[in-house]
Amino acid sequence: MLESLHFTAGVQSFVLAINPNDAEDEGFLGGSSLGREFWRSLRGGGTAGVKTLKSLAISTLQNSIPLAPAALHGTGIPSQPKETAHTLKSDVYARVRALLRDVFVTSRHFYNNTTSRQINVWHS
Repeated sequence: MLESLHFTAGVQSFVLAINPNDAEDEGFLGGSSLGREFWRSLRGGGTAGVKTLKSLAISTLQNSIPLAPAALHGTGIPSQPKETAHTLKSDVYARVRALLRDVFVTSRHFYNNTTSRQINVWHS
């Protein structure tokens, strides 16, 4: 999806998604090839960055949500229904598509309801 955005609008991007409730989750990195490569080569990024983000998320969850001991499993992480990487990826893509659709509908409405003279004044 983000690669498509790059091809159509020239936008470079990346998205990193982790599931702090899944001890085996290694994260999902998506985006344009330049964006993904940027993350991998960034100091503190790549695999180390995924682990850091996951630790931060776990710490935040533990510090902000009071849980009964029965709600925790062996890792100290709240037990929730396991979500597959495919499901997580599909959910992220659906939400990003919806947001992009809202932005483009708004801008299309703007350009359809203004004259070219008004647009030129605003972009000058």
